[in-house]
Amino acid sequence: MLGARTFLSTKARQAWKRLLRPYVTRAPRFLFPPACVLCGKPGQDDQLLCADCAPDWPLIHLDQACPRCGKPETGGQTCGACQAHPPPWDHAIVPFPYAPPVDDLLRQFKFHNRLAAGRLLTQRWLEAFNARADATTRALPDCILPVPLHPKRIRERGYNQSLELLRTLAPVLGVSICAKAAQRVRATPAQMGLSAKDRQHNLDGAFVIHAPLPRHIALFDDVITTGSTLAELSKTARAAGAEVIEVWAIARTARH
Repeated sequence: MLGARTFLSTKARQAWKRLLRPYVTRAPRFLFPPACVLCGKPGQDDQLLCADCAPDWPLIHLDQACPRCGKPETGGQTCGACQAHPPPWDHAIVPFPYAPPVDDLLRQFKFHNRLAAGRLLTQRWLEAFNARADATTRALPDCILPVPLHPKRIRERGYNQSLELLRTLAPVLGVSICAKAAQRVRATPAQMGLSAKDRQHNLDGAFVIHAPLPRHIALFDDVITTGSTLAELSKTARAAGAEVIEVWAIARTARH
């Protein structure tokens, strides 16, 4: 009889847990709604951005950008530069210009370890990614490869910002991260201040890929300036077996 009562008690507890679980998981958001990273007001729709700051967020309409390099306002057609000199990747998705407040949020996340800034950037990136006209028809990559940092730079900074952003993005998309597939074997000087030509030479032989890659991959970086880093990594990835290479980034500079 005791066993029967225990069994019924266990089933009752499980039923109550299932019934209350939605309310328990929503309670923290109800009691402590997310605050806007930019101004501190309550966030909108469980986001870290409020209704007042959202209209000022800069956006590149992906359906109107060059599909090869992501250059905005090409009507969705391949731009002249990509027709003359196609990049070594096949498709680019870069939804934001490197402009306020995106540039400041990236600096806060990259150099000051402000995790909330990174979460806001990934929230907005996913919104733009899912708003594309081909979002439901275009195949997702088999894996996403973050641009690797040299071990010396990892020791200085403490983490790879591209990989940390991907830790939020990839699970939502249901795509695995190839975190250890590529390695940066040359501690190249900083790219900042170099010409586009010097940037490319600076990266020659900078990456090594240790195992064959899947057919369809995406390379992920935080910011595209001239694209030299992603171009060198794309060439290395293609030599390792990747046939379709997409470039994903948070933002692109006007210089690119």
